[in-house]
Amino acid sequence: MANKPEQGAGSTGAAAAVDAAPTVSAAAQAAAAASATASATSAPAGAAPLVSVVVCQVWPGRVWQARLTLPAGASVADALAASGYEQACPGQDPWQHGVGIYGHAVRAEDVLRNGDRVEIYRPLTFDPMESRRRRAAHRGRKMPVARPQRTPKARR
Repeated sequence: MANKPEQGAGSTGAAAAVDAAPTVSAAAQAAAAASATASATSAPAGAAPLVSVVVCQVWPGRVWQARLTLPAGASVADALAASGYEQACPGQDPWQHGVGIYGHAVRAEDVLRNGDRVEIYRPLTFDPMESRRRRAAHRGRKMPVARPQRTPKARR
């Protein structure tokens, strides 16, 4: 496909292509976020605080991601620019199908927090309404049993 980045793409070497997405439990994510927050807040005195983020895009069977360390106050647009996404996926607009952090849509000017995962979304494989219609039609064929009509209760 034309939208898949090549393995090892990225100008700084921070981007990597992975064959399968790792599965991480919610507890492990919480622990990683807590340790990342602690490391960002324990910066040496006088040093500008930094945030550590991951920028990723997923295709069926493949993941592109870039781990970044940015200055505190960096925006989503800053992370996309620093990630090397334009070199990894030339000609693709990351905002075309949306960008989010942990499944929540964000804007370019939104400020990143330590441990954020910036997700570049891809187009839907199926139209959600069409999928719903197919499921409803399938259920209708499976259960042709007529249900008895409810009679209203008498009022007192």
